[in-house]
Amino acid sequence: MSPRYPRICLPFLVETEDEEIVILRDSVSITFYVDHNHSEIAQAVKKSLSRYEAAVGPESLASYVDDDGDWRELDAKGRAFVQAEFEAPLGACRGNRNEGLPCRG
Repeated sequence: MSPRYPRICLPFLVETEDEEIVILRDSVSITFYVDHNHSEIAQAVKKSLSRYEAAVGPESLASYVDDDGDWRELDAKGRAFVQAEFEAPLGACRGNRNEGLPCRG
């Protein structure tokens, strides 16, 4: 292992005719695979998110991933999407363990 720490490059904008696109070269993505039904842990995750925002400020969270895997701005519409995911997530409808959950889409 290298004794040097990794260098993180700042994002930059690329402008096209229609829009500005943020280009990220480096990023960190953390995914938790939890062996529990969504309904069992949703409220605890929601509470943790609220505590995180209270500690660092709501402006520290700027984007989210939609159902198509695209990054979107975490505006009022985005926050409504995230809240809806706590209630009836698209992914929780797949598989035998969560058949009783209401599905979206």
